[in-house]
Amino acid sequence: MFHTHESIDVPTHLLSEESSADDETNQSGIKRSKLAQDLTNKLLTKTLSNVSAISSSTGSKITDDALNLNYVPLAQAHWILLGKSKDQIGLCRSMFNYVIINYPHTRPMWQFVKDVNFENDEWKESLQKDNRFKHHCASVQTAIKIVMDHISDYHQMTKLLRDIGCHHFFYDAYEPHLELMHEGFIHALSATIMDSGMDEDLKNGWNQIWQILKKHIGQGIAIQRQNYMTECVTKAEISNVKAQWEKIIEEYGIKEAGEAVTKEAMIVCFFLFLFHTFKYKRKQ
Repeated sequence: MFHTHESIDVPTHLLSEESSADDETNQSGIKRSKLAQDLTNKLLTKTLSNVSAISSSTGSKITDDALNLNYVPLAQAHWILLGKSKDQIGLCRSMFNYVIINYPHTRPMWQFVKDVNFENDEWKESLQKDNRFKHHCASVQTAIKIVMDHISDYHQMTKLLRDIGCHHFFYDAYEPHLELMHEGFIHALSATIMDSGMDEDLKNGWNQIWQILKKHIGQGIAIQRQNYMTECVTKAEISNVKAQWEKIIEEYGIKEAGEAVTKEAMIVCFFLFLFHTFKYKRKQ
């Protein structure tokens, strides 16, 4: 979807070379410093270049996607409809089901999943009845509702999302996990809520919503991780880790040490997969 932009009339005094001398003195008769003039000129130059880029967008084919939030109202309206049809909570549950099935390494993050017996063919039904699972899905539903209701108040919304990210750091959540939730949400929309397929513009709207969620929740996780590393880990612990790592590097070299650590990590990951993997049939 492309939009052409009308040409923008820039005030002539901003473009006139004759105005540069007069600009040394402002309307109040106060002589401006050389630094102030230079900063103003740089700002005007940057502004004019941006205006020129917008006004020439017909030739460059700038799409609405560059605006980031142009499809969001579609997702907002869709979320309201899902609320009226009582499909919001089902959508959140389907999202978690998708992630739990397709990404078993995420299961240890959630207490309600740790207790699931995946050898039981009816594990999905038992999970749906788990109050912890229902509460977690309801929390996600509420968070999305708050974002949808306060999308215009971007400052407060981002603050809330960062707080959520800070909170999730202590549950071993990392930024890549947000990508999995995004994937699970879109899959749940397409597979369970909208059997006939999802309109491309609506899909763009939900993707833009998730870009907002991933960006600011991810920032919250990163902020809390930094705070934890600087405030919750003692200097003695950091010094001990550094000393051990330096000793390993001195003995084996950086390449060999890295390969050894990676090998051990892969072994641990392999056993986690074995413990949490189960057989299931995909829907054709």
